[in-house]
Amino acid sequence: MSRVRIDRSIIPRNNFKGRSLQRLDLRFSKEIPVGHVKLVGIAEMFNVSNHPNYGSYNTLDGSSGFGQPTQNLSTSYLPRVWQLAFRVSF
Repeated sequence: MSRVRIDRSIIPRNNFKGRSLQRLDLRFSKEIPVGHVKLVGIAEMFNVSNHPNYGSYNTLDGSSGFGQPTQNLSTSYLPRVWQLAFRVSF
């Protein structure tokens, strides 16, 4: 890939740096013994602060969207998500 633009200016090396990933995940669980059976209720929340996390950016120099975030469907970049679960042990 050439570092020279059409107007003959030079593209700086490492000229783009995206925003850092910021996440806070919480998990609560409660164990309840019922005879010989153990019930566990679990509540989890991912990305508690609902901080926008972008995994991919448009790095095509010269495009109108240069430096703009692009969609990334990986779990690490999702908005706030809740999850409820239970476990039975005997």
